[in-house]
Amino acid sequence: GQTARGFGMAGSSVHTSTDSSNVLGNPAGLGKMQGADFSLNYGHNRVSGKEFPSYADIEETENTRSVLGAIPLGPVAGGLPEWGNLGFGWSGREGTRQRANAFMPR
Repeated sequence: GQTARGFGMAGSSVHTSTDSSNVLGNPAGLGKMQGADFSLNYGHNRVSGKEFPSYADIEETENTRSVLGAIPLGPVAGGLPEWGNLGFGWSGREGTRQRANAFMPR
């Protein structure tokens, strides 16, 4: 999932999560939610090939972000909402790859 818990479990929480990350990873899991949940996420990754001489001129950056939420519909009976949950989300990603030399290393 797109949450700290999901990243900490290396993505293995998709089938067990009962939070707003289900909007992107497992929409059927929204049915197990017992209350409202909202999350905002941002990530920045920078990768450089400076450790390897033949890739020293490569640099990549990536920014990811998401806004996720889920709210119960109807009264909560027996721990679960009577009419299920409404989930909504937005996820965005952008990145760049720069290379000083246009030729691939041998």
